[in-house]
Amino acid sequence: AWLLTRGLRTLELRLNRHESTANTIAEWLEQRPEVEQVNHVSLSSFPQHDLYAKYLRGSGGLFSFVPKTQEPAKLKAFCDRLKIFGRGVSWGGFESLALPLATTALGTPENHWVIRLYCGLEEPVDLILDIEQALVELE
Repeated sequence: AWLLTRGLRTLELRLNRHESTANTIAEWLEQRPEVEQVNHVSLSSFPQHDLYAKYLRGSGGLFSFVPKTQEPAKLKAFCDRLKIFGRGVSWGGFESLALPLATTALGTPENHWVIRLYCGLEEPVDLILDIEQALVELE
């Protein structure tokens, strides 16, 4: 209970940082030639952005992007090359995480790969540099 109470004191600051960092990285990824699409509600290009803006005040640190390459080995190599991002499915901690995921959209028979990112409390520029050096695996 003591740890929970202690963590609640800085919760708003941490959530704001997660959101700000994720927004910065999502906007940067949208400009990358290796990226087909970025799935983040805060982006004006997101299909339901108007709905998000109407009902929500923030977006959080979790989002995904669709790489142009759909080769599982290249996507795994991309995540392996990351130095700051850890590999994992958990979110809500202070560290940034990345994970390649095969998803199946409704009405489609085949898998579609995305990279799921959770942006932690690290400096956004450091996370961008980390992603940038790993993008060579997606070429």
